[in-house]
Amino acid sequence: EVVRTEGWRALYAGITPTLLGVMPYAGLSFMVFETLKSQARARWNLKSDRDMPTSMRLVAGGLAGLVAQSATYPLDIVRRR
Repeated sequence: EVVRTEGWRALYAGITPTLLGVMPYAGLSFMVFETLKSQARARWNLKSDRDMPTSMRLVAGGLAGLVAQSATYPLDIVRRR
């Protein structure tokens, strides 16, 4: 129905704002996660990421997601309006 009335381009109308919101989220999440892992390795004298317990990586990932979502949520609101 959409393709017939508005054309193929209508299916991809929101992809640019979506990508503009996803890129900062992914970059910030990755940066915070890697920073937290690096600091945890230094604090507990771990030689590599493999020495880090799963629970510690889970907490680092959760905090990274929290920071990234909190920072990029306003972009998501603008995109939806």
